[in-house]
Amino acid sequence: MWQALALIGLMVALSVRAFADEQSGQQILGLSLGQSAADPSALGDPAAAFGPAIAKDIKSIAFANEPMSNYRIELTDSRTLRLWFDAAAKGRPIFWIALTQGYDPPPVPADQYDRIVRDLGNALDYHIAGPTGAPLGALLIKIDPALPNKRRAAVRRHIDEVVANRPNELGAQDDPFVELPDDIERRLETLGDAFRGKFVAIYTISGQIDGTMTELIDAAVASGLLLRPRK
Repeated sequence: MWQALALIGLMVALSVRAFADEQSGQQILGLSLGQSAADPSALGDPAAAFGPAIAKDIKSIAFANEPMSNYRIELTDSRTLRLWFDAAAKGRPIFWIALTQGYDPPPVPADQYDRIVRDLGNALDYHIAGPTGAPLGALLIKIDPALPNKRRAAVRRHIDEVVANRPNELGAQDDPFVELPDDIERRLETLGDAFRGKFVAIYTISGQIDGTMTELIDAAVASGLLLRPRK
């Protein structure tokens, strides 16, 4: 009996650890979706506003209200962190986090691709190759493992349809995976309104990684904000 209980305990512990590992993959620099954004009127202490791990690398901070409330934070090592949040909601919840990483400098680590996959957690949901010669080499997607099955299925249906409808012509400029668009509305056309999760866009030159864009986004919140009347 005690052996059976010990085995059950071990299985539970492993399950909890696996879930924690997957959830840790749904973060960027320790930030996660739904977390409260810093108050724009209280940025005098960057460590309190964004956490000490980010604060020590901050070069500059800019705040804007349009098209949605967001911070643009320039970091060391050719990195830019963007945080979009709902300024009208209690706690100013973050719904979109984006970290761009250039490599001129620093040099690209030899194991960078493996690092990206590890950071995304367990098995990827999608590995989508960009068209030959396009700036986007690959798009790696990990749907939030905490999503209900029904919403996960809706996310998969949308992305599957987008992938299935890609043009067959080599180098077609209307291929949605030539390069990720900058605006949120076109992001949602690719990911779908139900998407919540993390993805990494890997940009390449001559087959080598030139930069990455790592994002967490709750598309349901973002699409709701787009429909909200502007004051």
